[in-house]
Amino acid sequence: MDDPFHLAPLWEALLAIYNDIAKVCDRHGLRYYAADGTALGAMRHDGFIPWDDDFDIFMPRPDYEEFKKLAVVELPEHLKFVCHVNTPEFKLLFGKVQDCRRDKIETIERETGRCLSNGLFVDIFPLDGFPSSMLGRMVLRIRSIMAVQHSVFKNYRLRELPITGKIRWGLGSLLSPLYILCGQKDSLLCLEEVYKSYPYAQAQIVSSYDCTLSVFRKRPLSKDVFGCGVLHVFCNQTIKVPTDCEKFLENEYGEWWRLPPEECRHPTHEYAERVPWWLGPTKK
Repeated sequence: MDDPFHLAPLWEALLAIYNDIAKVCDRHGLRYYAADGTALGAMRHDGFIPWDDDFDIFMPRPDYEEFKKLAVVELPEHLKFVCHVNTPEFKLLFGKVQDCRRDKIETIERETGRCLSNGLFVDIFPLDGFPSSMLGRMVLRIRSIMAVQHSVFKNYRLRELPITGKIRWGLGSLLSPLYILCGQKDSLLCLEEVYKSYPYAQAQIVSSYDCTLSVFRKRPLSKDVFGCGVLHVFCNQTIKVPTDCEKFLENEYGEWWRLPPEECRHPTHEYAERVPWWLGPTKK
């Protein structure tokens, strides 16, 4: 397999984390699918994209919530589930399964010549229901924008924000009395509740929302695109991808089978400083 950035040791470790996640999901009948660049790599390269340095999974919301509970007791001891509840510094609305072995991470850093500032992890993005009606979408957008402003207002320092962030912070300060009246004390939980307000089981279309700084992460798709998932060749094994993975990738990337420009073909997760959760959750 093509490996111009010498990422093979990292890929092997990420696949090991995925396999442990898959075992828990399969044991309990939970739905899960390779997402984003991982699904793209499966379909276009039969493995990792040669410059990809992470692994992404989608789970329908009910399965995601169940997995969060199971992860504590059923994942191997060295794997920990990280989210904004057990790691206050983590300001995003998805979860990570993090390998908490310092020696393992440092060994891979020596072998690849890279700083794994985020540690070894697999991202897990919940899929939520999305309203079908125009009115429902309008209401969701308004509620989302309100919650996003609240999140920026409560979680970010004004001097550290770009100009758009300062504008959002200003809107948040104007709306803060309303937040207090509504009893919205935890902005991330508030935003998560907005996204969970359209139950996955009843929804015809679904989407993934993962952060506090954008209202919608992905364009919504029919739930049938994900289905129960199918197995696809990936490196020397198989992984589960959406049932209609080509339609998912077309929605996500357009002409997904074409390679990006040469200047865009590089890893994206190497930073100068370690994140607080690189060895797992920061609180019990």
